[in-house]
Amino acid sequence: PQSRAEGAEAAVAAAAWQQHLPEFPHPPAPPRSWQSFSASRIPSVADLILESPPRACQLLQDLVAGALPLVRSLELYSSCGEEDEEPVVSNRCLAQCFHFRPDVYFAHLHTTAGAAAIRIGPVDSGLGPTYNKTEAGDSHAAHGRYNVCVCEPASWGDTGRGHCPAARPAEDGYAAQAAAALCRNVAGAAGVNPELCGVCGGAAAIPVGGAADGT
Repeated sequence: PQSRAEGAEAAVAAAAWQQHLPEFPHPPAPPRSWQSFSASRIPSVADLILESPPRACQLLQDLVAGALPLVRSLELYSSCGEEDEEPVVSNRCLAQCFHFRPDVYFAHLHTTAGAAAIRIGPVDSGLGPTYNKTEAGDSHAAHGRYNVCVCEPASWGDTGRGHCPAARPAEDGYAAQAAAALCRNVAGAAGVNPELCGVCGGAAAIPVGGAADGT
């Protein structure tokens, strides 16, 4: 059972979370210190990379591949890989991303393409490799990088991120390459050694800092 002190601490943390995200007051409200990709009492993707890289790679590949058959005209899309490039109709790109701080508290990967419009700013916004400048100073918000994606811009490479599959989403090998890139990008966001992701299939096909076609 939770002690009185722990209950009070949880209440303060929940209030801080709700204040930080006033547009999302829905419970449950995790403490603000909890992040999707950092070690905590709540298991995360980064925890799985640390505990069992092969299992993490398989999970990520399943998440990536599972959504692809549901994307209409998949062959038309490249990967969203430029900063603030959202998966809207005009960009003709697909984004597969985790929120740094999730909106639903079980493992799920957002796969988006051909959206009519996507909410941008001021906080926790976007479904692609978006940079929320209003959160640049907030480490709990990944310094404004709300999402951790399969394909990320080269400018994010200074943090160990910025990996992207060379294959397009409809091409053979994409799922394996995407899982390896996503593993490295998650590791970079969490401060985990990205070399652990070397066991992921397709790892050798991933250029550092962007996709082969520049998307």
